[in-house]
Amino acid sequence: MPRVTRPTTAAAAGTILILLAATSADAKKTWEHPYGPVTVLYEEMDKGDGLSVKIHAAVVDLKDPDVHVVVSPPKYRGMKTSKFAKEMGAQVALNGGFWKLVSKNPIGWVVSGGTPWKDCQPDERTGYLAISKAGRAWIQPPGDNPLPSPEEGYMVIAGMPLIVDGGQVGQVRNCGYVCMAHPRAVVGVSEDGWKLFLVVSEGRVDGSKSIGPREMAEFMIDLGAWRALNLDGGGSATLYVDELGGMLNAPAEGKERSVLNHIGVIIGNPRDPAGMDAGRTGEAPPPVPTADA
Repeated sequence: MPRVTRPTTAAAAGTILILLAATSADAKKTWEHPYGPVTVLYEEMDKGDGLSVKIHAAVVDLKDPDVHVVVSPPKYRGMKTSKFAKEMGAQVALNGGFWKLVSKNPIGWVVSGGTPWKDCQPDERTGYLAISKAGRAWIQPPGDNPLPSPEEGYMVIAGMPLIVDGGQVGQVRNCGYVCMAHPRAVVGVSEDGWKLFLVVSEGRVDGSKSIGPREMAEFMIDLGAWRALNLDGGGSATLYVDELGGMLNAPAEGKERSVLNHIGVIIGNPRDPAGMDAGRTGEAPPPVPTADA
């Protein structure tokens, strides 16, 4: 279950806990620093009737040369997020994108280490998060999106809809079931592309209230996201931080679900170097593409 306070212990060396007084007496924020380039926020907002909106967010500094972001290679397909993180050696991990119920193929592009998954195809409903070979993050909005070059899209994962665009609320209506209130998983990037936001909100469990995309979009904007993309949510929503005990959120189905793919953050060298090329080129990153790019 999520934690509101956590005493610092020798087992969590380097973790700093800060409790912030919120603007409302009904909201609580907890910041933790499990790793130098990673900050974790837990926010709980009382909605009455014994229910609270509970959101967990990991903010990753991509300028740190020890940080490598990976989209899971196909060999990790269908794993639980926590198992993927442990086998990949990722200190932080988030569940990934949507998949087709019958074929189990991904919806939209998936690229790991510059190599697309064999069964991925473009889908104009989806946008994607891309990590350049230089380590910079950017989000391409939904539409007729060709596969980016390996230099610009060394790691790619698709999602929908784009709930934050240009630091403003994006598509939060007219997206069917996805736009209803659910536990959510969202990825966001800063305007300069050097901060990555991995976020989940809880729901469908005792004491937790599911939220819609507008409320999540407003949270992402407050966090500093320039663009944010909705990922597979519901029972799939999982945020894992090894130093903080593993899975941070209470899973909607009472236990962690296996998911199609994942986003991992590796600090240092990967445990599975054959599964990805974690090296950076050292070259200047490409410009962050715009909606018209």
